[in-house]
Amino acid sequence: MAKPFDIQIEGLEELEDKLAPEDFERALGKGLDAWALLLQERLAVYPRASKEKQPFKTDKQRRGFFAKLNAGQIRVPYRRSGILKNSWTPKSPTPASRVVATAIPYAPYVMGELQSEYHKGTWPFYGTVAEKTKTKGLAAIEHQVRLALAN
Repeated sequence: MAKPFDIQIEGLEELEDKLAPEDFERALGKGLDAWALLLQERLAVYPRASKEKQPFKTDKQRRGFFAKLNAGQIRVPYRRSGILKNSWTPKSPTPASRVVATAIPYAPYVMGELQSEYHKGTWPFYGTVAEKTKTKGLAAIEHQVRLALAN
């Protein structure tokens, strides 16, 4: 799982004087929701298919591949299923946090800490994708807080 990161809100004391706690929590939640949806959207982008060959590492692997091919369990060329990109789901464990995660067991090998050598350089690491959305995510939070202050 990607490491979570914290954000610091400067001027929180001034906000507490101007906004009721429930209004601030609601604005923060709306901003975090927008950020989570942006992250979900970015994680769902598949890179171009790799043209790199993937040779068999063992005879057992080769036999297993051809057995599954003959049984119709796999096809060549490989066709992407879209399961990984459609599996990223935002959740709200607390009012002040959001998690965008997947339950796909192979996700760590494609986009996570256990990313295989075959996927490195082609598939993005999901922590990097999250970090790249930080500026827009913080802007979404700021926008929602400003809207709450204006009301």
